[in-house]
Amino acid sequence: GDSRAVTFFMDNVCAGRAFAGWQRDTCLSFRGELLAAMATMQDAKLNAMGLCQRLWAHLIDRETLRGEDAKKDQDIKILKKELAETQARAAKASEEQHQKDVAEANKLEARALKFQAEALHKAQKEQQQQQQQ
Repeated sequence: GDSRAVTFFMDNVCAGRAFAGWQRDTCLSFRGELLAAMATMQDAKLNAMGLCQRLWAHLIDRETLRGEDAKKDQDIKILKKELAETQARAAKASEEQHQKDVAEANKLEARALKFQAEALHKAQKEQQQQQQQ
């Protein structure tokens, strides 16, 4: 086997329109395993069993990684959703606290105005009493 001819052939096959994404990756993996098997051929005999085992192991590893990535993506989606919900609750609680603070400030302002009015009224009354004496 001429490894250059195999590389040229497999590159053309893998670049075909039928192969995209994971299909192209699988094709290129097959090419790599085939070339590795050719490099270790003994007596011009290809070890097809070893080739298949290595290719299968590679595919299983890749699918395992893809599954792990999918799990991580799902975990990220869940965490983002939880974060958004927590932020919404925090914003609502913050708004509620702000409204309570404004209400409390309004009460304090009303009390201050009442005391001020009472003090002014008392001062005017005392002034009137002093003028009458």
